[in-house]
Amino acid sequence: MVLWMANRDRFFLGLLWGTLIALVASAAWVAWLTPGPAVDPVSWRSTTLAKQPGERISPLASAALAIAVLATGGWLGGYDGLPLTICIALLCLVPPALRRPGLLVLIVVSALYLPLLGAYGLWDPWETHYGEVAR
Repeated sequence: MVLWMANRDRFFLGLLWGTLIALVASAAWVAWLTPGPAVDPVSWRSTTLAKQPGERISPLASAALAIAVLATGGWLGGYDGLPLTICIALLCLVPPALRRPGLLVLIVVSALYLPLLGAYGLWDPWETHYGEVAR
């Protein structure tokens, strides 16, 4: 992933590929660090990821919808339409986040940072020029 980000050229749907790499790496890291279950496992329906009374959609279902929106928007809109696609995908997560403050904070922070992620490269080709002008 570091080599991917260090490249000056843009990759086709590079932001989606980078996000997928980061998610897979994070999930593998968490799975590696998590010890085996010492007690009986808890059903996911009894956690906060399940649909609560009065809700229309659960966080897991809204996350699946958001992933489908990202995949479809990335395929149809390409790299130029990705900021709008990310915002629409984040809007899919809002209904379950209204009862979960942690998820709401995650959505607000993601809405601030994710749409413009990758708009500017990590490598500026004018950096040496600016150094020479200052010298």
